[in-house]
Amino acid sequence: MYTLPGRPQLLRDEPRLGFSPVRLETDVSIETLALESRVNYSKLVTVEHNVKVLFIGRILAEDMGIVDAAVNQCWAGKVRKDSGRSQKPRYGGP
Repeated sequence: MYTLPGRPQLLRDEPRLGFSPVRLETDVSIETLALESRVNYSKLVTVEHNVKVLFIGRILAEDMGIVDAAVNQCWAGKVRKDSGRSQKPRYGGP
């Protein structure tokens, strides 16, 4: 992920990343992302109502297809890997 008008760059000795970079348009002109900013598409987090967040911008609409495909691919792989585990309920139940 990178902020406009910048361009994404790999870090020194960094392996090629699995997905195309995504552009972030910031709402606050002083906010920027560090060059090391990466998105872990297989680790989604639900933001609860009591968690403070700071919205600094939005992903460009043209790049949402990259995000959708990356999340779907990561979660499809995770479901296949987890499918061999025991299917015991996590919270109560028999």
